[in-house]
Amino acid sequence: MIQDIRLHSQVTQSIEFFATVAGHNLSHRFFYETGSSHDETLIRFFSPGNEFIIGKEAVSYTGNGGNFCEYMFGINQPIKDMIKREVVNRLVMYGAIYEPDRDHIYFTNQTTGSETYEEMFLHGSALSNYYFFVYYPISKEIKQQQELLLKMMGKKLKHSRAVAHENDQAILHEMLEALKNPEIILFLFKITHKANKQFYTAYNQFYRETKGINTEQCIALENLAKTYNISKYQQERIKIDVIYKHPDNKRLIDEYKDLLVEISKKPTMTSSDIARLNRLRTVSVRQNIPMEIFLTLDELFLKGKKIKSLDEPKYLSATREILEGLFLNSHGGDIVVSKGDLITLLRAKLEALEKRDFSFEGLLLEVGTSCDEHSKIKKESKTLEQFGHIITFFDRCDTTYTTLNQIVFMDNLEITAKMLRTIYHNKKIFDNLSPKLFKEIFVDKVLKDRYLTEFGRRKIYILFQGLKEIEDSNLSLTDVVQQITNINQEAMIYRVIRQSIKKRMQQYPTDLSDLSIQEDLRKELAPELIAKRLIPKEIPEHIFQKVIRDLLQENTYLHEVLPRMLVDPVNPSREDFLRKSGLDRYYIEELEKEHLNRKHLDAGSLLKIQKNV
Repeated sequence: MIQDIRLHSQVTQSIEFFATVAGHNLSHRFFYETGSSHDETLIRFFSPGNEFIIGKEAVSYTGNGGNFCEYMFGINQPIKDMIKREVVNRLVMYGAIYEPDRDHIYFTNQTTGSETYEEMFLHGSALSNYYFFVYYPISKEIKQQQELLLKMMGKKLKHSRAVAHENDQAILHEMLEALKNPEIILFLFKITHKANKQFYTAYNQFYRETKGINTEQCIALENLAKTYNISKYQQERIKIDVIYKHPDNKRLIDEYKDLLVEISKKPTMTSSDIARLNRLRTVSVRQNIPMEIFLTLDELFLKGKKIKSLDEPKYLSATREILEGLFLNSHGGDIVVSKGDLITLLRAKLEALEKRDFSFEGLLLEVGTSCDEHSKIKKESKTLEQFGHIITFFDRCDTTYTTLNQIVFMDNLEITAKMLRTIYHNKKIFDNLSPKLFKEIFVDKVLKDRYLTEFGRRKIYILFQGLKEIEDSNLSLTDVVQQITNINQEAMIYRVIRQSIKKRMQQYPTDLSDLSIQEDLRKELAPELIAKRLIPKEIPEHIFQKVIRDLLQENTYLHEVLPRMLVDPVNPSREDFLRKSGLDRYYIEELEKEHLNRKHLDAGSLLKIQKNV
């Protein structure tokens, strides 16, 4: 029978520890002692050859054992662990050294170390981190003990779901079961950051309700972070981890990761690979998933990966021709970048952005280096200044493109006058190059996006028209901000109502075409959603009717159109239906995935359907 003794105490106002000693027969073979009031040691645990000290500023250890925690998105995670879905925890064994060339771990007897609490919660989990050591009844060198411990329970610790739930009893049982020795005594220490956990819980609760944070919730989080002095970095780590672990987001990010793993195994990356990555990133914008997640994954998996050699696209060759002609082959005299050249370069920049063509940035870096060298040799600055002039336009292009897409595709984004002011000023500069340039390279491109929703379409029209009204002094920035904010609020209400009705339909099949059922449903939902503060007041009629109409259309697609597409993937009925119905393509793709999973159909069928565009 397993026995255990548990101690719980505070280190600081925000940090606490739980120490558990467990085994089949504890008797008197465990020891601990507390430090004096003048000592840096709060409590010391030890057994023959092992020691773990919980101090006021840090923990220190010697002997066998190690530490583990759940992988948060942002912890430096080895690629070997990232590609294995079953690996959910980070494990560090004292004295272990990894040789990447041989893909081999070897052990030493040098297991003494320490870690401050700041380092612990920065490099490990921001919430809780576990440490352990084992009392062995047999005599072995430390390095032999460590190797044996890793072999016996390393896999169990890296796969254990109990770590995420901080179920100490389950963790202890898993470890003791793996060790398979009734005479072993296990010392387990959990160090918890209460302030970070409180912030995590609050953000998780807010985010899971609507997959977004409203102004009131944002203020509450800011006050919480200020009260407990939680750093901006930890706040962002926590937010990204919550966003990643939301079931909808995790499925999308893991799909992106799987694709990167597939690409990383190939010598080159093809244009088809880029298109598939772009599709997932486009969908992610709708999910309010931070782009940092994808940039981090790209850096890990695509580092040094070259795009398959193809004929250089026209936009890249045009860029090369302009830049090389202006700078690299310059022979003195005034260098002037014409409006026509700038327009060509901006169009090329946007096309590279959309295709995620890394070679475009590589070309800029190459030219920038050459310009710098040219200026030093010739002892003149005009070449570098003109290149800087172009880079400034590219920066304006990046900012406008990013901000515009966020406004249009993210319904839970807080719209500010500063955002619109930036777009407004950049529009004037772009329109100075050509009166219709802004509309052509930004607005028209957004309108052609297949994932543009009805709400997004309304926002881009209001924004574009609003900027013209501001120019004519008929509207203010605040007026346009309010108009877009109103649409965002409608979109959030639409999403909440849609999710609520779908949830009810799963529990109680309902004929939504029945007008009396629609009215009953609306009367039931309104007080419930108002009480939960998911909607501010009664359900607007036009939004409710849009939800009903869309759900009926989705049902038609699922039972009539999709079966035809599975039989004949090149049939144009899918695109015809989406175009005429105005349904959200993202929701349709989610329905398709659910249908294929439910019917246990090959995922390749879905790719064939979605490629027929």
